[in-house]
Amino acid sequence: MNGGTSFMSMLDRYRKPGGFAQLLSLIETCHESKQEKLLEVIGQEDRRWSETVRAKMLSIERIYAWSDETLAEIFGTLQDLTVAVALSVAEPDFKARITSFFSHGRIRKIDELLSSKGPTPAEVSATHLKIVEAVRKMGNDGFLRFESIDPALVINEDIDDYLAHPPLPGENAPLKKFTAGSVKTPQPQSQSPTRPRVLHSYSHLSEHVGTQVEASGNVMVTSTPASQAPSSEPSESRLVELQNLKKRVADLSKENATLRHELSMAKAKLDQIKKIA
Repeated sequence: MNGGTSFMSMLDRYRKPGGFAQLLSLIETCHESKQEKLLEVIGQEDRRWSETVRAKMLSIERIYAWSDETLAEIFGTLQDLTVAVALSVAEPDFKARITSFFSHGRIRKIDELLSSKGPTPAEVSATHLKIVEAVRKMGNDGFLRFESIDPALVINEDIDDYLAHPPLPGENAPLKKFTAGSVKTPQPQSQSPTRPRVLHSYSHLSEHVGTQVEASGNVMVTSTPASQAPSSEPSESRLVELQNLKKRVADLSKENATLRHELSMAKAKLDQIKKIA
């Protein structure tokens, strides 16, 4: 049995509910060279699978391109050694961005780890995969909202049903539904009124602030007739208010990252005490 036939059998096992997420997790946790080989084999059997996996797959480069608020959430939960190894090969600008989220005490610990013997390429690669796994888990657990961070990462509930059945002749359009994320084309405002956004206690902080900003923006648009343009003073005040809200979100995200790290340290100490007892 050749390699292609062997992998075809493995791919067939993933044509079931939850199968795509399992395969995605498998490929995400492989080293880059193995990832490419697997994706090439998958593409030879079913192009839709390979393209969809590529669109939904996390990578360290993809994560590093996210906003400061999101990175603060992520790095606030990572262990100091993991952060130190990751920053040892990161660009200086990126290192400065990440350390700006930390307390002075944590920065000192990371600097001490960075001053020791540098990690090997294998250790760096393993650390990057550990970060990818951590981010995927945060997304699955609801700590990260991929629909607002990177919509293309959202996995639709019917993706397994779509991938499990071969497309009809000439059926290529539905692929965009799964590789482009859950972004819907906005409709003109005149067709239907804007539905209010439903927030929950576990909704991301930026969603709550964003809803406040949208609400204030809607008041300005709907309450001002076309013949009466708003004066510059209200516009400037709203701009200042928006900037203050963004700054508040950033500050709270940094504070949240610090608290998450302190909580993880406290849990580790508690586990050690339990073992001693």
